Amino acid sequence: MFPETPGTADFALGSPMFTQAVVTLPTGGTLTINAPADNAPYVQSMAVNGSAWNNAYLPPSIISAGGTVDYALGTTANTSWASAPSSAPPFYPGTGASLAPTGPVASGIAGKCADVDHSAVANAAHIQLWDCNSSGAQQWQVRSGALVNPQSGRCLDIPDSATTNGTRLQIYDCDQSTAQKWTAPA
Repeated sequence: MFPETPGTADFALGSPMFTQAVVTLPTGGTLTINAPADNAPYVQSMAVNGSAWNNAYLPPSIISAGGTVDYALGTTANTSWASAPSSAPPFYPGTGASLAPTGPVASGIAGKCADVDHSAVANAAHIQLWDCNSSGAQQWQVRSGALVNPQSGRCLDIPDSATTNGTRLQIYDCDQSTAQKWTAPA
């Protein structure tokens, strides 16, 4: 049994390393785990508070209120116990935000990077190809499909959503428009 998702009461289940454990909870209740089989590491079945439990996680209520978990263990794997997709621990998709690294956008030409002209931070500052130098003008971070220059807090932008070849790029206030969406190679 181990925490599955930080900040939740989700506990994933595996084969215990003990025959019994009793945990006193902050609420005053107790969580009792029974696994009476020293040399049988495979979960055959399980009961939670006396009812059959066919999931690879515990219900959050047992962590807060307490209860009893009874393992039935064996010497061979029971491939049908907790094998349904719905038996997996809960999944939380999150907000879509992720921590992304910050760094230069280097070109295929050795030593050249995307650079905000003169390290400007104002809207409509032009983007140019420049010798890579690790300055703030060359730092970029992917956020929700946009390339953000952390120095300015602005996004790499196609002026007026132009589609003409040769259009010069700029930085501009991030607005989630298609003019600021970029796809990086996988």
